[in-house]
Amino acid sequence: EMPTLLKQHCECPFPFTPNPTLEDTMHCLTWESNKMQLQADMEDALTDIARTSGERTVILCDRGLPDSAAYTSEHEFQTILEEHDWILDKLMNRYSLVVHLESAAIDTSLYAQLAENNPARHESEEEARAQDLRTQQAWATHPNVAMIRNMLCGEDFELKKQLTVNAVFEHLGL
Repeated sequence: EMPTLLKQHCECPFPFTPNPTLEDTMHCLTWESNKMQLQADMEDALTDIARTSGERTVILCDRGLPDSAAYTSEHEFQTILEEHDWILDKLMNRYSLVVHLESAAIDTSLYAQLAENNPARHESEEEARAQDLRTQQAWATHPNVAMIRNMLCGEDFELKKQLTVNAVFEHLGL
């Protein structure tokens, strides 16, 4: 996950500043824009490597480029797209399947424990629930979304992983 990687290696705008100054806002946009570019470059590199390997390959990404729409305003996201000459539909088409694993903040008691283990997690439980909804909305126009809901697996992460694998295998016709 690119946000976690960046958080571990550079100054990041987390937690977000309440009542941000223009400088804070510009820093957040610069961070988000560069995060997206790094992610696009990494995905492109993996795709090139897979294409030339001669093997059937599946590339799994923890987060996709359109996720950034959930962390910015609509105007800010559009600015980032224009800055990179990206079109949202083309970004969506980079992914043949989107598997959304519902946040542990929804229908479980695990969020506080899990948030402690990830430096990129800065939201309260309530904020995480709202963020999950914004992420779902960011992918709403994608034609192939599989939702892995906690109400189906409770706090059993092994089951959640298995449901994810099942969704991928079903998409691949396996």
